[in-house]
Amino acid sequence: MNPYLIIALIGLAYAAFGSTKKAEARKAKRIGGPSGPSPRADTPARGGGAELGPYDPDAASSLAVALVQDLVERGRKADKALIKAFQAASGVAPDGKYGPETKGALDYWLYAALGDQAPGAPAPHYGTGEVIYSAPDGIARTSIEIPAEQSGWPPVAGPDENAAVFYAPLVAEAVSSGKGYRKHPNKVKAVRAFQLASGITVDGLYGPTTRGALVYWLGQQHVYTGTAPTSLYGRGTKAYRPGG
Repeated sequence: MNPYLIIALIGLAYAAFGSTKKAEARKAKRIGGPSGPSPRADTPARGGGAELGPYDPDAASSLAVALVQDLVERGRKADKALIKAFQAASGVAPDGKYGPETKGALDYWLYAALGDQAPGAPAPHYGTGEVIYSAPDGIARTSIEIPAEQSGWPPVAGPDENAAVFYAPLVAEAVSSGKGYRKHPNKVKAVRAFQLASGITVDGLYGPTTRGALVYWLGQQHVYTGTAPTSLYGRGTKAYRPGG
């Protein structure tokens, strides 16, 4: 047989064998086969060096301060690892995207960390608006004290019937003009004080739960003739009972 023909046949056979092995390797990689060791199920996820752990109030507060600075300075180029770390510590799905839910959490934890000096969270990069956020363990219900900067405003450190009655008309007036109330620190403070006095989650947002509490406490005024404005976050009114 022609030696050149033999060499050509050997070359074709080798090329076919090599192609088959490569195809098998690609298939194994797609289905998680033996193309390399799989990560252990108990290994913490990492993103850019930031370890993502379970819900952690202390970490959420400190990461919120770092994250808002990064968002203001870098916008859409903000560190995704930092976003993920904050999301995980806050109990939000760590997808690395700064959307409405993460903005709600950031507003919440900025206030928890900095109080009245907290800057507002920037507008989200993915989606619009803001999702109402509450700490998974309800930490804000008892741990945030509203200082009395306005003359005659009683300080609030927890559920307080007298304070709830006092702040109810202030909240009704504060939110009557729409979402713009959040640009005014004293109006936000009134909402937070009322929420704390009513025993509901303190997030500074006028949603259905807060409206339900406002309807109730305005009814205890006996001298207030107005009504609770329509909810600005969410719809309807959530039933409210003092103490539960």
